[in-house]
Amino acid sequence: MSFFLYQYFKQSNFVVVDIAEAMLEVAKQRFNSLDNFSYKTFDYTDDLPFESVSMFVSALSIHHLSDDVKQKLFKNIFDKLSVGGYFVNCDQFNFEDPEISKVIDDKWLSYIKNSDLSDSEYLKWQDRRKFDKECSVEQELMMLKKAGFKNPACIFSEGKFSVVVAQKQ
Repeated sequence: MSFFLYQYFKQSNFVVVDIAEAMLEVAKQRFNSLDNFSYKTFDYTDDLPFESVSMFVSALSIHHLSDDVKQKLFKNIFDKLSVGGYFVNCDQFNFEDPEISKVIDDKWLSYIKNSDLSDSEYLKWQDRRKFDKECSVEQELMMLKKAGFKNPACIFSEGKFSVVVAQKQ
């Protein structure tokens, strides 16, 4: 995600945050020739390691948090965004209707099973899924409104994956 954003915002300063040092090492290697990237090992559920930013982007991370922790995070993001700033969450979600969720989950599971993952990688993926605490897009939009965002919206959705955007006005 950082690389994608860099293609459009090459003059911006990027702060890459992760709780896992190993993930930050991958990012450091990828962007080692760029001086507008900094890295922080940080648990963003406690606080955010900056005072004011124009954009906060998360990819495939927030779905691991419980709803109450998500709500706290969204409020922290709102508080740290500058006026006019954006929050973008590219993540996986469930559906309000449990039957639809099951159909989509089964389709996704079939896709993963039939991919080129090795058996051991597949088992690791299954273990990681145990930590998922997905909400629906509608639930996340309500949480963002409660945090102070006026008009959050889902701008893309396919299967389990959606992109939610909110602007601080």
